[in-house]
Amino acid sequence: MKAFVASLILLALGASLVVAAGTTTLTTPSAQLQSGGGSVQLDVTIGYAEKPGALGWVISLPVGWTFDSLAGGGQPAVLPPAGATGDLEFAFIQVPETGAQFGLKLRYPAGTSSVNFKGKAILRTDAGAEAVESSPLRLVRS
Repeated sequence: MKAFVASLILLALGASLVVAAGTTTLTTPSAQLQSGGGSVQLDVTIGYAEKPGALGWVISLPVGWTFDSLAGGGQPAVLPPAGATGDLEFAFIQVPETGAQFGLKLRYPAGTSSVNFKGKAILRTDAGAEAVESSPLRLVRS
């Protein structure tokens, strides 16, 4: 399955981009980090004007951060195992008709003072592939 996500990424890098077909946003219910470490949820929203044939999403975790689980409905079928670090790749086998929403539960180490995240959606259509980055999301220690 990871090969499927990697294929989406390679297609996105090698194909001409489709202009303004997709959007992705990254939000959180709480941008506050605790000094002793803990967990945080990031909410992902991917939108598109036309349903793509394939849909993937990628995020890079800082050192010491780990993937815990998914939250919310509409979850991707391909996801990293709990405890995964580094680049996390997600993919939908059944692409949602009007967009995708899901949450990521992440664990972070003690001493984390602030971090910036960006996610990237990869949409594949008959016209080509589009890689769309989210605006940065900043989390800070309370």
